Amino acid sequence: MAKQESRFTFDTGKDLAKMIDQRAAQEGITVSEYVREAIILELWFSGDLEAMKFVASRVGKRIKSALIEKVAGVDLKQRLEALEVG
Repeated sequence: MAKQESRFTFDTGKDLAKMIDQRAAQEGITVSEYVREAIILELWFSGDLEAMKFVASRVGKRIKSALIEKVAGVDLKQRLEALEVG
């Protein structure tokens, strides 16, 4: 079965809209992604179990991605030296 999408529209003041646009741009994500993450984090902070699972999954993926990027930036000799036992 195909994933069904829901769309939400909400009104906000110019100042909040500008802040959301700026923060999303700083993080390199869309406004939709920024708003989704903000809502999920709010649910997580309130103790919602499903939101906690979702956040844990997302954080795990981001950490894995960051570690892969970090390791990829280190040449093979440095990686091998780091593995040597002193």
